[in-house]
Amino acid sequence: MNDGALTKIRKWIIRLAWVPLIFGVAGYHFVGDAVNGTMGFMESLYATIALYFMNPDSDISNIYVIAAKYTSFLVVADVMFAVFEALQHSLQHIISNRFQDSTAVYTDNEDMRRAITDHFRHSYPGDTERHQYRLENAKDHIIMFEDDMKNLEIYKRCRENLSGRNVYLMLNNTDPFLMKKTDDPNLHFFNIYEMMARKYWKDHDIYDKIIGSEEDVFRIAITDFGMAGEALFRYGYMNNVYSSKQHIEYHIWGAEEYQKRTLEEINEKAREIEGCDDIILHEGRAIDAALELREMSRIIISGLDDRALLQELLHIGVKGEIYYFSDRNVSIDEIYRKNVISFGQIKSILTKEYLKRDILSRQGMLFNYDYILRSEGKNAPSDYEKEMKKAWAELDGFLKGSNLARADHYWIEKKLLDEGWADIKEICIIEHNRWCRFHLINRWTYGEKKDKDNRTHPLLVSFDRLSKEEQDKDDIYDPEIKKEIEKLI
Repeated sequence: MNDGALTKIRKWIIRLAWVPLIFGVAGYHFVGDAVNGTMGFMESLYATIALYFMNPDSDISNIYVIAAKYTSFLVVADVMFAVFEALQHSLQHIISNRFQDSTAVYTDNEDMRRAITDHFRHSYPGDTERHQYRLENAKDHIIMFEDDMKNLEIYKRCRENLSGRNVYLMLNNTDPFLMKKTDDPNLHFFNIYEMMARKYWKDHDIYDKIIGSEEDVFRIAITDFGMAGEALFRYGYMNNVYSSKQHIEYHIWGAEEYQKRTLEEINEKAREIEGCDDIILHEGRAIDAALELREMSRIIISGLDDRALLQELLHIGVKGEIYYFSDRNVSIDEIYRKNVISFGQIKSILTKEYLKRDILSRQGMLFNYDYILRSEGKNAPSDYEKEMKKAWAELDGFLKGSNLARADHYWIEKKLLDEGWADIKEICIIEHNRWCRFHLINRWTYGEKKDKDNRTHPLLVSFDRLSKEEQDKDDIYDPEIKKEIEKLI
């Protein structure tokens, strides 16, 4: 019997806890038996309560008393079970909290909770209501309720208790790039859709489709522009930068009017800077453009479990790759033919690599520190860790995101160099284009002066318009920092 069925049974037993009392009083007071007769109301009440303690106080026997005995046994057994379960959980928490990777998970989503407790060795479900200003005693805390504001409220309420511990807050509807600098270096934000998009493009990158390919254009279709589709586009557009001569088309369906305006602006400005890729917006529903989708190199069905569109594409014989977004544990590629690949399963996203991002965060810190060393004209000392972490703590959400994006793309630059597809100048062009895309996606525009409030930057121009000094900044400056970064790839 599974945990869900047991939980339902126990809830019904608790709801029926008063049944033995009714049966007992009826049996002792109103019915009785031929030998012992009946009892007074108070005596029958006392005798019934005694049944809960497995200590019958009367010899009266009838169908009501027998029913009271058996139902009271179920109630008492459930109470004892609950007590032992609570003791077991308390012991589990105490043991888990002794380990450095102990993790308490707070969520209202059972699938997410199970995914984390299955992947994280010393993890357990936490309770945010047991104490007003205190959470569990774990080293790490993952707070991931569906409501962003509730997550922030819990952190704010228990902040003093969480001092010195790693806290991971899920913010699916709050852009962390817009958030100001926090004074808690152990506070981390994550977005489940961005994590999904990152894993998708890591697992299904298009390096081999672009580099060395004879295909002039690689066409990517994103069939829905909800939260998942937007995250897939953002990550792909910012990271699919492989060459200064590439040509990728992003075909998008389902964008709202405000999203269309933003995408058109990004496309226009990016074309002026690099002249590589195109964002092409489509009206109507993707399922009504199935024949047009046949011409795509890759189709990403980004609407959650959009089975109707998938089957329509299979009916018309789409030959290209089809990727199907589903957060269920049933893999769709086990059902349909081989060119259908599912992605987005919760259990594959909520892992240490994608949630805690320890390696990526360290790479981001190293890139930021390298930038500081270049600006100050010095090399990294042997004991730079403290200085590097201090510099990282000074950054706001946007600048942290910028460095993390740089770190996330670096494997491409290294692979291009290692395989001889690019020289240092080409790598610098690629990195500048990637940097520009990051800023354009985050609504920056060209301006003669850098203005953080108005989001303008004088370097949002083509690479050949940069000074030699600025062009060189797109490479890694310090050799020791570069070695450390490459160790983490």
